[in-house]
Amino acid sequence: MRKPGNNTPHCWFVVADNPAGECVIVNMTTLSHKCDKTVILHINDHPEVDHDSIILYSDAQITTLEMLDVLVSRGAASKEKSCSTALLKRIQDGIAASHETKPKIKVLCGIDVPEKINPAPRPPRR
Repeated sequence: MRKPGNNTPHCWFVVADNPAGECVIVNMTTLSHKCDKTVILHINDHPEVDHDSIILYSDAQITTLEMLDVLVSRGAASKEKSCSTALLKRIQDGIAASHETKPKIKVLCGIDVPEKINPAPRPPRR
């Protein structure tokens, strides 16, 4: 499936879903020096990996299984090869471990997100 604003198709993985039909998808992209390296994929980790890549947790999306089926029926996405159970577990574990994962993604994946604590107010300037 293509990422918005990018003509190059990317491999996306459905990593979680809920009874309401919502799901979390994450995509794989090329490894670079300035990226989140929580999960690095190498050749043989998945048939679509042909060079070192990462899971881009900052771009994780919430959608529905129904919407994914619509995209496939329109030819905007395709269902290719499933990932192994071991790779799926690595990707899922990375959702909690990555500092780039948005809180709403973690919540849908069943990960507790601590409430933000407001810092103490600063004293007025004199």
